[in-house]
Formats: sequence, C-alpha cells, structure tokens
Amino acid sequence: MTGFQELYHKADVTEFRNKVLADQQVQLWEKYDALNKLVKQPNIVFAGDSITEYFPIHEMLISNFPLYNRGVHGINSLQLLEHLHTQVLDLRPTKVVLLIGVNDLKIRHPEEVCETIETIMATIQQKLPETEIILLSVFPMNESPRFVRTPNHRNNDSINQLNNLLSNLSKKV
Repeated sequence: MTGFQELYHKADVTEFRNKVLADQQVQLWEKYDALNKLVKQPNIVFAGDSITEYFPIHEMLISNFPLYNRGVHGINSLQLLEHLHTQVLDLRPTKVVLLIGVNDLKIRHPEEVCETIETIMATIQQKLPETEIILLSVFPMNESPRFVRTPNHRNNDSINQLNNLLSNLSKKV
C-alpha cells in the first residue's frame, strides 16, 4: 500500500472521517429542511447520494419547472428512506429522479439494497400518488487498485446485479 492508503485505513483516521461525514450530512439535511419551506410548485426533485449532490443540474438541464437537488454525499438507501421527507416528500414534486444504492454495496447485498429502494418508491407512491418516479441505474466503478480504497462488496459485479434488480423494479412502477 502507498503511504496515503496506509493512512486512509488507520482506525483513528477512519473514525474521524466517519464523524466528519455524519456531521456534514446532518448539516445538509438541516439546510434542506430550511430550503424546503421556499419550494415552488410544481417541481422536479433529484434525490440520492454524492453523484446526485455534485451533479450540476442547473447548468446541465433545462426545465419549465424548478429543479431541486437533494443529494447527500455518502448516504445509502437506508439513510434516504430515513430522511425521505427532507429529501423528497416535503417538496411534493411532480417528478422525482432517484439515484441511490452504490454506497449500500459496501456492506449490503444487491437484493437487500433493491428491497430498500422498493420501499422508498412505495413510500413516495403512497404519500404522493401523482408523483412520477424516475429510477436511475447505478454507475459502474473503476476497480483498479489506485481507486479502490477499502475492500467491500462494492464492485462492478455487485453493481450489475443491483442494476438488473432495479431494471425489474422499474418495470413494476
């Protein structure tokens, strides 16, 4: 391992990174709670993890409706489900674009992740029956040793398995 990777894997560094991440996530959810009071109707919401959060929706997309980005870096589908009001339901969108699941694959199997995403979608449909849900597949990853920081279940095989499950799930909607 390189010096960076050795430092990255030290227990005290990992614990510190996790605390910083959790604090940043809480700050984002609090910010979103405040911003949700200003939301205009109708609208389109993008919800998910860092890929969503850092996607420049206002620079890349044109819409007749306001676009709201409610991505939160580092979250998994269980956290999205837990914060579904802040990230989706409170905005009462006409459409919601979901991109979630890759962070789950660090510790969960694709079938478990798909079940959680199905619960997220069912909750949205139950609370907001008129909302259209657009479910995106999870992006592949670069598996070279240079980019893989920690050994886990997240690899292109598990991503492909999850995407196949999500494809079947999207056909049910």
